[in-house]
Amino acid sequence: MPTNLTVEALKKKEEVEKAKTQEEKLVKLKEFLSLIPKHKGTEKLVKQVRRQIATLEKELKRKGKTRTGFSYLVEKTGDIQVALVSTEYRIKSELMELLTGVKPSYTEITPSGKMYAGIFKYKGIYIQIVNIPVLNKWQDEKIIRRGMAQIRNSDIALIVLSGRDYKGDLEKIDGLLFVQGNIYLATHLQVEIEKLPPRSGLKIIIEPKPDQNTIGEVLDSLRNSGIRDLLVNIRGKVSISDIVDIVKCKPTIKPAIALLPDINGLDKYYPKITMIEKPKNTDQIGEAIIKSLGLIRVYTKKIGVDEPSKMPLLLREGATVIEAAKMIHKRFAERFSYAKIWSKKIRPSPQRVGPLYTLNDEDIIEIHIK
Repeated sequence: MPTNLTVEALKKKEEVEKAKTQEEKLVKLKEFLSLIPKHKGTEKLVKQVRRQIATLEKELKRKGKTRTGFSYLVEKTGDIQVALVSTEYRIKSELMELLTGVKPSYTEITPSGKMYAGIFKYKGIYIQIVNIPVLNKWQDEKIIRRGMAQIRNSDIALIVLSGRDYKGDLEKIDGLLFVQGNIYLATHLQVEIEKLPPRSGLKIIIEPKPDQNTIGEVLDSLRNSGIRDLLVNIRGKVSISDIVDIVKCKPTIKPAIALLPDINGLDKYYPKITMIEKPKNTDQIGEAIIKSLGLIRVYTKKIGVDEPSKMPLLLREGATVIEAAKMIHKRFAERFSYAKIWSKKIRPSPQRVGPLYTLNDEDIIEIHIK
């Protein structure tokens, strides 16, 4: 088992092992696969999980137990999957239609709690929007569980609110996701928790590094909560008061964007999520999704062709040329010679670069091989 699996992935692996039926295990395996970081160190694990999924699907098909889409989860299609969340039916349905052109064929107060999806095309990127049933008290536990599972399975949550009490509704959604779904909304936050041998003590690393008093305060809070013998590594913005809950509950950390009529008075959410006040157009929403996921777009260009591809590669921020080459095809990485880069950040363009050059958003890359 690779040591660099996220807390969410490790927790999902435990759920796979605890699954009581083949159907439940298949659902959990698919969720686990979506949470595994995709890089060289996890290649064997990814292959193993995919084999398990294929074997289970074949077995269930033989027994006649498969269904379209298999479970209540909407399977990911496109480059990014977004869970559309609200306490308001109208504003959410209007945004869904604006982004994807898809209208609901039912009212969301039906007992089924059915979810539906559509594709939002943004600058060559296919963003799948999944409309989650309204998270209100009248719904039964089954519908809420289905909504929570879909949010966990999605890449990011998109919250839209417009009512009079939108601030209270944002807090309600945030609290409901944490209490009932064990989902902690936070953009650009990574938490790794490693169990240490008995009597090793409690160690914490926070980046960016706070002052020593803050670290001491966090350690005291964790010890007072009975937490011992752990290495806690936190990268990103998180309030000190939330660290204890994160370490104790080990929630799924989910990036989030909130579209609101006004963002004044919501200071406690600034470190947590991306907030947009009265978005002016759909491009502003598309751009926020890309940035909140920590992704960059890199367009490829064939040698001798003037125009780059219309569909970009999606890479993590800080990705290098050789990582882009691997994504295109392993042969490009194995036989890499150099690359030409057209970029807004470098002048003049193009420039010849090596394999470890760090790419920027909307760079154009032309790879030359031996």
